[in-house]
Amino acid sequence: IISGSDDETIRIWNAKTGELTGSPLQGHSGWVDSVAFSPDGNLLFSGSDDMTVRIWDAKTGAAAGNSLPGHEDPVCAVAFSPDGAYIASGSNDGTIKLWDAQTGDAIGISFLDHEEPIFSRWSSDCVRLMGHNSENLGC
Repeated sequence: IISGSDDETIRIWNAKTGELTGSPLQGHSGWVDSVAFSPDGNLLFSGSDDMTVRIWDAKTGAAAGNSLPGHEDPVCAVAFSPDGAYIASGSNDGTIKLWDAQTGDAIGISFLDHEEPIFSRWSSDCVRLMGHNSENLGC
């Protein structure tokens, strides 16, 4: 289990014991609003009020590369595609951005005009992002 906090850290918890695993992950300069494990459990991504997405090695807790800038407001949602190839990030700036999960490179697509781009998961066919109420966001 992973959690983000207003103390700008991420914590990894043992799901069976409820105990903290390792030290908190540090690197954001704002509240951590969203976190997501890769499908294989090797990476995790986080989105923050500092307007960035960060990639982390889930086993070591080390940052995997630099932060991913590109949003103009806090990043309120992150989600891995089921195949682990992509990460989507949604921001209060009304955009959803797609990233290559292995390299951190922006895919070059931004979806605009979402009032509140909060999503919880990708569709199983990797072509849609689904809202918390299973609404298709059309991405």
